[in-house]
Amino acid sequence: MNKSEEYSRLHFIVKSFVMGQIGSLLTLIIVFFVGKIDFIQLIIIGGFVYIIVLVILRFGNSAVEYLTHEILRFLDRRPKFKKFLLRYF
Repeated sequence: MNKSEEYSRLHFIVKSFVMGQIGSLLTLIIVFFVGKIDFIQLIIIGGFVYIIVLVILRFGNSAVEYLTHEILRFLDRRPKFKKFLLRYF
């Protein structure tokens, strides 16, 4: 695997991680305000949160790209962890 492919894979992994963290935070906030939810509400909230996260990533692209770039710089200083991510994710 060359450097460009490695960087692209890591970028995708890190951006997916950031997207998941934003989504889980939004879900936690919604559940905190709503209180107890059932399965149907969870499916509706999940779809709603997914769309919101996509909008956040689209309009907040510069902030997300900056965060992704900083995480990739962090991974460049830790080659074992970087190799682990590439191998298992």
